[in-house]
Amino acid sequence: KWVWPGKCKYIPICLPAFTPSNCCREDEENSDLAKSSQAMEALRQLHARAAHPFLFHVAPKHLWEKAISSAEIYYPPTFQVDGSFTHATADPNKLIAVLNHFYKASKDDYVCLKMTCTSLEQQGISTLFEHTSPVGDTPAIDM
Repeated sequence: KWVWPGKCKYIPICLPAFTPSNCCREDEENSDLAKSSQAMEALRQLHARAAHPFLFHVAPKHLWEKAISSAEIYYPPTFQVDGSFTHATADPNKLIAVLNHFYKASKDDYVCLKMTCTSLEQQGISTLFEHTSPVGDTPAIDM
């Protein structure tokens, strides 16, 4: 904690400001003022959403067209294996590397779906920004 050696006057330069009364460490007992790891993760998610307005997912063209023509919900082939999770990237510049890493043996054509977090949430789909992860049996790509 901060300690001032002598008499001084505290003048905040921005509010809410850092003060001796609201300064504590996350690992201190009864430190209800410190941000928890859960609060920090929520803040990280908000920053990621603000920085990345769009999400991109690549789908096998034949599966996407089948879902559209039958008016069914599209699920990627690894949806169940991956824990009911659909992978996407917020950086379209990484799509080619992702395709080459996960689908280099595939001869299929793919479509790129461009979505927003808002459009997904309007359909009841939650989004989570996280580090790369495996897709099916293929290990995560190092990006």
